[in-house]
Amino acid sequence: MKQAVVAWTLALLLVAGAAAPGVSEEAGGERGAAGSVPGSILPPKNVAVTAMKGTVMDVQPKKRIFVLNEKMIQWDPTLTQFLDQRGLPLRGFEPQTGSEVRVEAADTTSGYVALSVRVLSSR
Repeated sequence: MKQAVVAWTLALLLVAGAAAPGVSEEAGGERGAAGSVPGSILPPKNVAVTAMKGTVMDVQPKKRIFVLNEKMIQWDPTLTQFLDQRGLPLRGFEPQTGSEVRVEAADTTSGYVALSVRVLSSR
């Protein structure tokens, strides 16, 4: 639970444009030309967070991608929070085809990156 809170806080800091604790500009903490952290799917600063609701159409677990409302969404096990209907965290959960979900995702230049996925009903 503590790791999920730390990962979520770090994600919010990065979305808001703040530097990660212990990472300085001199230590390689600078952002690339597009504003994203090099080598990461973390969203760049100043991105729009979009909320979507619908049925999962396709899942590719090896690529960590699922399709919702004809949009491909990436997820990261350390960044994305999977929640049940009441908002409690789900451990080791992966989206399943046919599940009804509500997703909050960062809209980046490389696509959508899921920040939270609330499972409304499972198939």
